[in-house]
Amino acid sequence: MTDKPQNEIPDFSNFPVFNPTNMEKLRFQTRNKPELLKEIIDSFIEESYEIVEEMKSYIATNNEEMLSRSVHTLKGLSGTIGASRFYQLLSFIDACHKQENFTYKEELYTLFDSNLKQLSQYFDNEGF
Repeated sequence: MTDKPQNEIPDFSNFPVFNPTNMEKLRFQTRNKPELLKEIIDSFIEESYEIVEEMKSYIATNNEEMLSRSVHTLKGLSGTIGASRFYQLLSFIDACHKQENFTYKEELYTLFDSNLKQLSQYFDNEGF
């Protein structure tokens, strides 16, 4: 009999891909300058993909310490920008890591990858 993991993977689809309230805050903070807002979002997406690539190598080498650090970093960035679904997923992964529960590692990172693509598509659809 296999030990049941402490956490089941929740359904993150009930969270919005991006919190619209944050978009209004970002517009205000950038003084409604579309080029500056686009630069911030592009930078977030680019950095997210870079961190994801690092995370994939940490998974391949079972480097859970560096994997946890990368998750924590990206969680903070996601929360700051308002990427709600991505933030919730990263928060769950971060909590699993803190419990040293790597049971769902492969499924979570597949889910993580698809959510980053959805977030990127959301920004594309919004004209960023």
